[in-house]
Amino acid sequence: MTKEVVAFNDISSFGRCSLSVALPILSTLGIQCHPVPTMVLTGQCGYPISYKKDMTSMLPQYTCAWNAIDASFDGIYTGYMTCPEQIDHVLDFIDAFKKEDTFLLVDPVMGDNGGTYRIYSKKLLARMRKLTHKATLITPNLTEACLLAGTSYDKITDITNKHILIHSLSTLAKSLADKAEGKQDVIITGIHFKEGDESKMMTFAWTEGTHYTYVSPWYHKHFSGTGDILSSTMCGLLLNGYSIEEALPIAGDFIHNSIVDTIPLDTDGNDGIHFEKHLCELVKHAK
Repeated sequence: MTKEVVAFNDISSFGRCSLSVALPILSTLGIQCHPVPTMVLTGQCGYPISYKKDMTSMLPQYTCAWNAIDASFDGIYTGYMTCPEQIDHVLDFIDAFKKEDTFLLVDPVMGDNGGTYRIYSKKLLARMRKLTHKATLITPNLTEACLLAGTSYDKITDITNKHILIHSLSTLAKSLADKAEGKQDVIITGIHFKEGDESKMMTFAWTEGTHYTYVSPWYHKHFSGTGDILSSTMCGLLLNGYSIEEALPIAGDFIHNSIVDTIPLDTDGNDGIHFEKHLCELVKHAK
């Protein structure tokens, strides 16, 4: 039987990110995705002009309507939340639909590169912490992981020794997982570091005291949506029975191969990476 996932996230008509990447990736992995837009945008916010419609008032209607049809889900996946009130509605949804074996992935969108987004507030952070405590897997970038843990971002990014960096990331990930209500895995994305004279990008995964890393070259260009692509791919692979250790290189190669194809096109980084033709790499992992 096809597995089903509810995905709370924004949807941007331009910019490969959020629901516009979650839908094709989860479908390719053989999973039905039920989208719940938290915001509708003409294009992601990096573009010069972006019009948007906040969907907070509609979120409780999903809980009501889906309760009425006795819906059930194998997974719940949350991304961009526009305000603390949206997180409260999602927590109500989780109370209504999460069972003991329901997979819950939380991507705590709050900032990047050491800075916070305009939505950020202390109240949003407090509600996001509560949401992450319920998760099976959280996928913050390094900025968001530090915000959740109350740790200095600069202290970690100033580390030049790879072994010390990995130790610090392990400590950070463990501190987050220890606050969870149950067993929790942590994946931290967007970690820039130097290996000799080469700039690298690391994704760090921590599960039950063991860590795994995926390292690729850093091409000195920011692309929108790579974190969303990683979260969506990991969500599908883990629901299909893959372990963190097995899934991380599959997701990492998928993103890296897409970036390699995107760079020669010299497109706007807001457009995201050209992942579409690489979806075929994921088909063999569908169940």
